[in-house]
Amino acid sequence: MDFDHFLFALPGATLNTSNARKVHIRRLNDILQLCLQRNDAIRSRRAWAILARCKEVSWMEMWTTAVHILSDVNQDHSSSKQLEFLRAMMLQFPDAVS
Repeated sequence: MDFDHFLFALPGATLNTSNARKVHIRRLNDILQLCLQRNDAIRSRRAWAILARCKEVSWMEMWTTAVHILSDVNQDHSSSKQLEFLRAMMLQFPDAVS
């Protein structure tokens, strides 16, 4: 099966999964990226929530996407949510943030 028809590359994804699951994860990543480009905050948050729970996805490599999603959630408190998220990431994973 050829997997070259996906729009966006999924950073840090492992390849030890079944083909069907791999296809679903890649399509969900495509949906996430398209929703971000269309400024569809609700759908991008939903896609991110599912992807972040998948064991095949390295969500730590996608932290910039999470910050972008947080900025679209609530404009009046977005900077405090972004700072709190970044603080939590730095405390939990000091080696991942360079």
